[in-house]
Amino acid sequence: MDSRIEPLPFSVFLAAIVIAILSIAPGFVPYTQAEMKPFPGSNIVYNGEQPVHPGYPHLFDKVGRIDRISERQAVIDDSLHQISLTATYHTPRHHDVSSARFHVGDIVGCLTNSEGEIESMWLIVRNKR
Repeated sequence: MDSRIEPLPFSVFLAAIVIAILSIAPGFVPYTQAEMKPFPGSNIVYNGEQPVHPGYPHLFDKVGRIDRISERQAVIDDSLHQISLTATYHTPRHHDVSSARFHVGDIVGCLTNSEGEIESMWLIVRNKR
């Protein structure tokens, strides 16, 4: 019976070292553009590891400041978005609130449906009026 152990190829050894380093230092791997979303007008960078408020999604399809909002449309960071007829609105303390609680200047996160309409809007930072 042969008890010799064959040495591992160098590529396997190198891959194991890279995996070990990346698992020890998760901040070493840069986030993709979709994962990293800076909040306009603040120094908050939302990377999806923790929700910005408890109960909130980890990532949003759109994050920005409300320039204008009506029942069926919202302008967020100078970009017009249609709002779904079934859209829901959420604040850090309450889910499913009235859209009237959202105002110009508020920073929000939005989830969109397959048609690109805002399906849910989440208050992140209230505008200090």
